[in-house]
Amino acid sequence: MPLNAVSAVLPFVYALCGLTAVGFAALYGLRLRNRRRGKLSTAYREKHREYFNYVGANLDGEEALRPPAGSLEPLELRVIGRKLEEWMEGIEGRHRDRLAELCLTLGLVGLERGRLRSRLPWVRIDAAHRLGAMRAREAAPELLTLLALEPPGPAGFVIARAAAKCTRSADDLRQLAELLAARAPGSRELAADILASSPLDPQPLYAELLESDDEPLILLALAGLAGGGRLAAPAALARLADDARKEVRVKAAKLLLAYPHLLPNGRLDAFLRHDDWEIRAAAAKAAGELGNPANAVRLRRSLRDGQWWVRHHGAVALTQLGDTGFRVLCETAGAPDESPETRKAAYDAIHEALNRASSPWTDSESLQLAVRWKRMAAAMTAGGYPSGAQQQQPAFASGASVSLAAASSGGPAPVPAATATGSRPAERRIR
Repeated sequence: MPLNAVSAVLPFVYALCGLTAVGFAALYGLRLRNRRRGKLSTAYREKHREYFNYVGANLDGEEALRPPAGSLEPLELRVIGRKLEEWMEGIEGRHRDRLAELCLTLGLVGLERGRLRSRLPWVRIDAAHRLGAMRAREAAPELLTLLALEPPGPAGFVIARAAAKCTRSADDLRQLAELLAARAPGSRELAADILASSPLDPQPLYAELLESDDEPLILLALAGLAGGGRLAAPAALARLADDARKEVRVKAAKLLLAYPHLLPNGRLDAFLRHDDWEIRAAAAKAAGELGNPANAVRLRRSLRDGQWWVRHHGAVALTQLGDTGFRVLCETAGAPDESPETRKAAYDAIHEALNRASSPWTDSESLQLAVRWKRMAAAMTAGGYPSGAQQQQPAFASGASVSLAAASSGGPAPVPAATATGSRPAERRIR
């Protein structure tokens, strides 16, 4: 290589070596700083061990908790704040409120509110998280403003949860719900979980949102009500079950069908005949949960539905109606005038019901039910299989014996004889 070419390259080599050395020096400096901060944090935790014991012993008291004596270094104050945040995440009620007042007295809330104005995004997110952990209601307006300015992304959910923990009123909660519905329309369950972390009850807000015309807000309210554990705003849900927007009416109908015993007369039958197959499937499942044998005739229609899910839930529901429902399944399975899809749904449900009832972990009553149902199925479906469908028939119809003696004696689960020959009954398992 010519000498002048080497001379032209040397400056770049020197610059690269210099940058590498600076990088290593910076990493080494950061490591030393973090090690020093770790040692100081450990020392401060040990120093204030008696103070932490004092706080824990006086959480039940009436007198306001006092800050530690003397002046505190910034890192020392943060160490105390981290300990209080850990406690606040694990307790609720009056004890957490007393710790929140202590954080305000110590100046921790003001410290983190100042960090919210940092130009570094990770500093702002960390400050928002810690304000939420301290339930700093004073920071609620700033957190909502920060969330409105934050670009869409995972960081927004951290700020939103912090804002939910700091909400002061129903107006704050509604503003947060509107921001979440606009920012993440595809994350309604997560948004509902965030709203549930508020100290306020979100159920009244959801009932109010159901009356709005904004579809994202309605869907957010429906997602929140789905995890409420009780039926709220039934009149609004009944109205939305007939809404022109499919997603709205399906979710509203499913909420109503989650409590089938509260449905008015005729409503379940209307859902079983609904134009939307999702609602028909949910209605068939609800009919089984009711356990009323009078619904067996209605569920026979579900077995003839064009959608697989409706047939599946209808067949499973019939097994929940006792002998009456099982008899309908057997009649359908052995009826040559029924469609192959309908009979297949009945075959699968009968097979699953018998296997479940004759499991080695069931009680004697379930075993007796399995014996009775096996005899009923063998009698009602004998000779009822069309030619060409023999490979799909369950063991009880083909004459194979399902041993219940092994089940009652704690032995292995009963296996149809057809399985041993390699012609396993066709079945579909859906959870």
